[in-house]
Formats: sequence, C-alpha cells, structure tokens
Amino acid sequence: MAEELNAMETLAAYAAAGDYKHVIANMYDVDGNAMAIIGTVTKALRRAKAPKVVIDTFFKEATSGDYEHVLKTCSEWVTVVNIRAEPKRGLDAMSAFRKHNIDMELED
Repeated sequence: MAEELNAMETLAAYAAAGDYKHVIANMYDVDGNAMAIIGTVTKALRRAKAPKVVIDTFFKEATSGDYEHVLKTCSEWVTVVNIRAEPKRGLDAMSAFRKHNIDMELED
C-alpha cells in the first residue's frame, strides 16, 4: 500500500469522506469478496478525482475490520448501488440509477 499517512492528512481525509456521497459505486456483477468491493469503491473515487490521501484513508479504514465493516465503510463514503444496465432501453447502469432516483423522488 501507499506510504503511511500523517495524522493531519488522515483527519483531513476523514473530514472529506462525507464530500463523496455523490460518487456512485455500482456493485452489479461485482464479486462479493471484500477486496472486489473495496476496489470498486476505490475506482469510483478515482473517477471522481478524489485526492490520493482520501483514497488511501478510505482503503485503510475499509481494511481495518471484518467484512461487515467493509460494507459499512463503503456505504458511509460513497453511494453504493446495485443497478443492472438496461441496454434495450438505451440506459447504461448509471443512467438507469439516475432514472430510478428521479422516479422515486416523484412518488413522494
């Protein structure tokens, strides 16, 4: 893994964690093992241009406990979804998620 994080970097990364709930990590067809799940979230954070210190802190936190801790950490840092793409309707997975989200908001 990357070099050790100093205390200030770690605190800053934890503070930034809430800033990444807009990042969508789609778990559809992802192997259910912990490292595959962590890898999917890490990839989503990279795509969102999260700083390396944030990604390193996420990884350190996610790997600091058991499987349940991995799931909890992932869902605290990003929005975790399990959406199948709908190619016949012209929707990739993220478009299908956004459409579903809009439909849910309209129901209220």
